[in-house]
Amino acid sequence: MNLAEFYQACDRLIETGWKLPELERLCHFRDGYMQTSLDLPDSTLDIRHLEFIRWLVQKGKLSDW
Repeated sequence: MNLAEFYQACDRLIETGWKLPELERLCHFRDGYMQTSLDLPDSTLDIRHLEFIRWLVQKGKLSDW
């Protein structure tokens, strides 16, 4: 993301109600974030599995907690 894109993204967040301290915290988090293998989806988890989980939640068979 270049600087112009960054400022455009910040402007859009402010327009949706974000406050400056929230943007600062987000930027601090983003600057310190390092992606690890735990952030990537499991290769065995496919779209049909995700659709089935969504169906279970929608039908009340599975809760999100």
